[in-house]
Amino acid sequence: MTKDPLPEERVIWRKRFRAEYFDFRGKSLFTRFDGCEFVECTLLIDRDTEQLAFTECVFKDCNIEKLEQDEQRGLYARNNFFDRPLAERRADFEKRLAQALATRKAMEKSDRSTQIRSHQMWLTSKCWLRSYWRSLAGFLPGHNARASSTRSVNSLCGSKR
Repeated sequence: MTKDPLPEERVIWRKRFRAEYFDFRGKSLFTRFDGCEFVECTLLIDRDTEQLAFTECVFKDCNIEKLEQDEQRGLYARNNFFDRPLAERRADFEKRLAQALATRKAMEKSDRSTQIRSHQMWLTSKCWLRSYWRSLAGFLPGHNARASSTRSVNSLCGSKR
């Protein structure tokens, strides 16, 4: 009586694959990928794929967005990270950059209008100061209050009245 040899299990650990084609369809592989990185790879897995595991792998710009775990077939997927495609990330970045620039421009415009309002308030307070100074100048003893106060207030305010 001969015993069937057990299939050999392959463990691939911390390997980086770039632009490779993996056709696992219809195969019983007994392969485990631990901590590997798949960049721009194509992985083909169907319902007949068996004995395949991915643990703590990173998938960047690949044709898959998630891996379905099926213990009955021996398919395991744990703690994997699926990065969005580069073109999608670039488009998202450009969109967020445009929003940030628009917000910044609006803030600058708002700051400018705030500065203008602040200046207008300062001018209003200056006019109030002018009238207040004129009213007080009449109570100062020993000089021509009207002429003196008007000159000093006008020189302060820049008015030529």
